[in-house]
Amino acid sequence: MPTIFQKVEIDKTVYELALERLERVYELHDNVIVSFSGGKDSTALLNLTIEVATTLKKLPVDVVFWDEEAIAPETHDYVNRVRQRDDVNLRWLAVPVTHRNGCSTTSPYWYPWAEEDRDLWVRDMPEWAEKSLPGNKRHIIPAANGLLVPRDGKVTAVLTGVRADESVNRYRSVAMRTTNNWFTPDPYAKGSVVLAKPIYDWRTIDVWVGPHEFGWDYNRAYDLYDKAGISPSQQRVAPPYGEQPMKSLWMYQVCHPELWDKMVSRVPGAATAARYAQTEMYGMGTLGREMRPPDGMTWEEGIRYYISRHPDYVQAQIANRLKGFMATHQRLAKRAIPDIVPDPITGLSWRFMLRTALRGDLKGRDDPSFQISNDGIREATAEAAEEGRY
Repeated sequence: MPTIFQKVEIDKTVYELALERLERVYELHDNVIVSFSGGKDSTALLNLTIEVATTLKKLPVDVVFWDEEAIAPETHDYVNRVRQRDDVNLRWLAVPVTHRNGCSTTSPYWYPWAEEDRDLWVRDMPEWAEKSLPGNKRHIIPAANGLLVPRDGKVTAVLTGVRADESVNRYRSVAMRTTNNWFTPDPYAKGSVVLAKPIYDWRTIDVWVGPHEFGWDYNRAYDLYDKAGISPSQQRVAPPYGEQPMKSLWMYQVCHPELWDKMVSRVPGAATAARYAQTEMYGMGTLGREMRPPDGMTWEEGIRYYISRHPDYVQAQIANRLKGFMATHQRLAKRAIPDIVPDPITGLSWRFMLRTALRGDLKGRDDPSFQISNDGIREATAEAAEEGRY
């Protein structure tokens, strides 16, 4: 298993560290681009970058916004305000890309701004948006970074607002190295792009200090989410159709009713996911309490059954992922895979694999090793003991 290093406290604020990192980015790279979503994290990143670029006389800051079609009016309005700033040079891209649709097993992808779906578009395309991108073949967005930079042998740093406390996958991305852990070579761009995460150690509360203390402009969709009683850590402005984001589909129904009819028509399964995304129907629930094989099936039979419900062209992808988990478990733990309680060495269990088979996890965001990184084993063990299973 890869080594996950522990956090180290130092005598500097995250604000000071972010400014130092951004100065380092400008020092090391020929070009710098801010990847901007209109969300709270990229808002902090953008304003910090403008502050550093102003000091270094590097204005205007180059910014890229991928318009993902199914976004709130407040997000559109906020990004448009950013677009009109004199210290920003923003590219507004409204081109078809590949997005994960976690709401449906039979239609696992959808394509914002796809011409063949024009009658289903959630909103009109902005007249100022770039409608095509040379070389784009409906890439996933991370794979398209190389299309944004000149092919002149120079290296571009693409700044992202990734924060480690947003998910275990993001924590892992910065916790496996002790130096330069916030730099990552772009795996798709063949050396021309480096991804940088200058605010990786910020918490949600840190992100909101800027608008409160410095008067930064921000996306007013967050005001609606506050009024709806949604906690700051759960507020999202990205399209809510992926495996993780779909847990927030109901937010759009409550906060953006003017969009809701179009949003549920845009991708298959959205209406169902809005109601059931946080239940066993979509492989959710706590500590495996809801996740069991269908009646009369073993764990293995249940996994095969759930895999068979996916389209033929993704079944092998899911099966190979599960085979990889099992091979790693046998190599490291050398014992049978437990039913419910995550293995203390690998974090694997049959329940985890059943959930992966049901959900698909085509983005590879779930990893059994992170089942052992918190109180999950202790709590799951207590639950199993109560039921006489451990």
